[in-house]
Formats: sequence, C-alpha cells, structure tokens
Amino acid sequence: MSKKLSDEERRRRLALVARAEQTAFTAAMAAMMPDAIAARDDVLDASKQETRIYAVCWQALAEAAMRELLAAMAASGRRRPPRGRAAVHRWAGVDEDTHERAFREAMDRQAGEDSPDTAKRLALVARAQCAAFRADQARDRVALLTRRGDAFGEAVRRFEALYARDWGGDPGDMALLRPILKATGGSVLRAEDLQASADAHGDVGRLQFEAAEATRAVTEAWRGEEGGTVREWLGVDEETFERAVELAMGVA
Repeated sequence: MSKKLSDEERRRRLALVARAEQTAFTAAMAAMMPDAIAARDDVLDASKQETRIYAVCWQALAEAAMRELLAAMAASGRRRPPRGRAAVHRWAGVDEDTHERAFREAMDRQAGEDSPDTAKRLALVARAQCAAFRADQARDRVALLTRRGDAFGEAVRRFEALYARDWGGDPGDMALLRPILKATGGSVLRAEDLQASADAHGDVGRLQFEAAEATRAVTEAWRGEEGGTVREWLGVDEETFERAVELAMGVA
C-alpha cells in the first residue's frame, strides 16, 4: 500500500474506484430487467421500452465512471489499467477492507432516498430525445414520399398532354411513362410505396404525440426540483448524454 499519497488523494482515488464499481454493478443488474419483463403480457410495451432505455442509461453512466477512473490513472502515471484488485488497492492506497467498505457505501448512497436517480433522469431526457429524432425521421420520410408522388403526378400529367388521353396504368402505358419519369427525375410508384406513404403519415402523428408526452415528462420532473437548468439537473457531461441517447436509439 502506497505511503506517498495524501489522505485527500487517497480518498479521491478510492471514490473513483468505488463509483466505477458501483455503476458497473448497477448497470449489470439493470441490464437483466428488460429480459425479465419482455414476455410478460401484464406489462405495457411503453413500460418495457422505458425499462430498456433505463438499462442502457446505466450502461452510459458506467462507461462514464470508467472513463473518469482511467483518466485519473493515466494522469497519475499509469500507462495501463491495473489488473486485479491488489493492483487497484496499490493505486488507491487502501487495503481490501477499505475498498469493500467504500463500494458498499457507494451502493448505499445510490439506494438512499435523498440520492438523485441520475439514470432515471437521463432515461427521461434520452427517451424524449429519441422520440423527437423518430418524429423528425418520419417527417423526412413523408417529405421524400411526397416529392416522389409529386414527380410521378407531374409525369402522368405530361403523359396525358402528350398522348391526349388518360393514363391507364397498364404495362403499355407504363412503358410510355418511363421516359417521361426519367426526364422529370421521377420514379415509378408501386402499391407498397403508396402504403409506405400512408404509414409514414400515421407515424408522424403518433411520434409527434410521443415526443410531446416525453418532453412533458421531462419538464414535470425537472420543475419538481429546485433551480438549475435541465442539463444541471441531469448531472452528466455532454459525452455521457450523447452516449445514452445513442444507446437508447438502439432499443427505443
């Protein structure tokens, strides 16, 4: 055990180690929750999604804690992370009992009623961000399909003006329409394209509603606390927030 560390530095290092272990343990426990409720019919799909997002937010927090610990180790002169608990003890300047006690205290603080549930807050904001992204994607799909529909309609109008008759949609008319579509930058619309357009329009309304509800949940939770911006209330840095949203997009 190193005797060169000041008490303050020893406490700092031990806190970093305990935080990394506590978040990694909690993330592992949270990762089991989605599978545990996946097949349950008595749990709403929305609740299952919230559980998945909560779990990946713990993953993002665990990764952030490990980054902070590794950065501190690198700053102290270690070229590579220590292997094994004994090496961690030497770096932190503590013995096994002190290490174990710090971990348990970190777990107790996380479970305490007065401790802010950062993962829960992060999950609320990540869910709102995901919903907003999904709504934007749906609007983009609608815009794309609308442009395709407009180009197809313009080609049909040119066909009818050129041949002085209505376009019938049969294979012969389609063959005559293709050069016009090519000239106007359009493409053939199939039945599945029309269905995709209808689905996308429906998705926009549904996803906009979900985004509004998710944002309302964030606002209500944030306003329930005293002072500070949403980012201050969230209590994580930009990298951790972006990582949580990235992971949430994969499970939302």
